[in-house]
Amino acid sequence: MEPVLKPLFNTQTFLKLMVLMMLTFVTTNTVMAQQKPKAEAPKLPDSVKIAVIDMNVIRQSSKAVKDINKQLTTYANEYQKEMQKEDKALKAANDKLVKKRTILAREAFIAERKKFEQKLVAVQRLVQKRKQDLNKSRNDALLVVNEKLSKIIADYAEEKNIGLIVRRNQAILVSNQLDITDALLKKLDQALPSVKVEKPGKK
Repeated sequence: MEPVLKPLFNTQTFLKLMVLMMLTFVTTNTVMAQQKPKAEAPKLPDSVKIAVIDMNVIRQSSKAVKDINKQLTTYANEYQKEMQKEDKALKAANDKLVKKRTILAREAFIAERKKFEQKLVAVQRLVQKRKQDLNKSRNDALLVVNEKLSKIIADYAEEKNIGLIVRRNQAILVSNQLDITDALLKKLDQALPSVKVEKPGKK
């Protein structure tokens, strides 16, 4: 009788061994993940120099802004005279239309009234267009001031080693020693004493 050959390995034993190896692998990785050092947070400076700026003062008191307002006032006055003429013409046309009401036939009067209403709408659109043109010229000019001011603030902060600049209206309590408004206003007036305002409606 031939001897019975034993299997080279036991299936159950092999499966147990594989499970044990997998558990060991997972446990080891978990421990390593827990022990992995966290990335170090950036080191903050021991102290940060803070300053405060009053933007309202600069926008109201700077030479450039005053110059812009002066030019815009001139344009606004010109438009006001133009609108006064249009208003006078509308009033005259309205008075004329009222007088025609008793002498014109109904259809003819309706046609005349329609022409007057069209002219009224045209004048209203003109007024709105003039306002939009003025606002655009104002915004374009103030953009030049804001760009120059931003550069001045950045340079000043670097020069004085200031790490944080806060608007005055965003602070509850401010020491006058932290206020750099006057210094920046002086630099802005020197660098940008005036700004040319494009004539409204030119573009």
